[in-house]
Amino acid sequence: MQPFSFSYVTLDEALIAELIGKIENHVKAYAFSSFQVGMRFPSSFSEDEKALLKKEFQYVFVQDLEVALHAQPTIDRPDLIVTVNFAQRMISFHLESVYLYGIYNKFSRNLAQTIYYCIRCKGKGCEKCNNTGNMGILSVQELIAAPCVKAFQAVEDKFHGAGREDVDVQMLGNGREFVLELVDAKTRTVDLQKLEKEINKKNNGMVSVQQLSFTHKKKAAELKSADHEKVYEALVGCEKELEEQKVTELGGKEFLLQQRTPNRVASRRADLIRERNVTIEKIKMISENQFSVTVKAQSGTYIKEFISGDGGRTIPSLSSLTENECACEQLDVVQIIRSPAQNQP
Repeated sequence: MQPFSFSYVTLDEALIAELIGKIENHVKAYAFSSFQVGMRFPSSFSEDEKALLKKEFQYVFVQDLEVALHAQPTIDRPDLIVTVNFAQRMISFHLESVYLYGIYNKFSRNLAQTIYYCIRCKGKGCEKCNNTGNMGILSVQELIAAPCVKAFQAVEDKFHGAGREDVDVQMLGNGREFVLELVDAKTRTVDLQKLEKEINKKNNGMVSVQQLSFTHKKKAAELKSADHEKVYEALVGCEKELEEQKVTELGGKEFLLQQRTPNRVASRRADLIRERNVTIEKIKMISENQFSVTVKAQSGTYIKEFISGDGGRTIPSLSSLTENECACEQLDVVQIIRSPAQNQP
C-alpha cells in the first residue's frame, strides 16, 4: 500500500497526478492489459460527497490512468485492481494471478500430485525434513509448475486438481484436469504451445501435459466441485488360493458399497459412512492367488479399500466377495468419465 494526503477532494488534478505516479512506479515491472479502480471513503463523507467524488474525481482519474498505463479499464476480470482508500489515505494494488488450464498424465508410482510438505513444519523447514520443507517425494505440481513459474516470472504457484490419485497410482488414459495458479506474474504473454512442449520434454516418462491454455479463477472451483465416475485397473493379490468361479462370476456385476472413512486417512477426514456405486467391468485370473480387475466407480470411492475391505470398514469388498484376504498390488486410473464440454478452459 502507498500513502497519500488530501484535504477535501473534488477534481484535484494534483492528487490525480500524484496517485498515477505512485501506481506507475509500483506496477512498472509487470505486464497487464486491463485494470479496475475502486474507491473507499471515510464514514464522515455524506452520500452526496461520495457521489460527487465518483462523478468527477474517479471519472477523470480512470481516464488519465488508462493513458498512463496503456491499459483498458474493465469490470470483467481485470489484470490489475487499484483501490484508492480515502479513509486510510492509502492506495493499494492487487495483480490478478495468471490461471492455466491443462490435463496431465502421470506415469510414475513414486510421485505425489501436490508438494508433499513436511508434516512437522508444514513446509517451513526443520530437522525432520533436513530443512527442505518437504518429505523428499517429488510432485506433479513441481514438475509442471517449474517451467511455468520461470516463463511467467511468477513469485509462487498453486495447484488445483480435479481430484487426486495416491502417490503409487498412475494417472493414465484421458488424464486429469488441473488449474495452475501463478501468483504475481511479471509477464502474461507466453507461448503456451511452446511451454507445453518444454514441460513434456523435461518430464518424459514421468508426467505429460495437454491442452495447456489460459483460464480464469472460477475454473479452479469448478474442477474441485465436479463429480466424475472413474475407471480403474488393479492387480490384486490374495492370501490363499482362489476359486476361479468365485472370481470370474463377479464380472459385470454392480454393487452399492457402504464405505466408512478408511483407516489410512482417518486422521484428516471426518469419520463417516458413504454409499458408493461400483461396477466390475472385467475380471481375469492371473495365477492361483492373483487376478486383475477393471472397476468403474462413483466419484469419491476408495478403490484400495473396496479391494481389501479395510478390516470390515468397506462392505462388500473383493475380499468378502471372493472369501479371501485381498490386497491391491498395483492400481491405475485409466479413464475419468466427463463430457466433451467439460474439457474446456
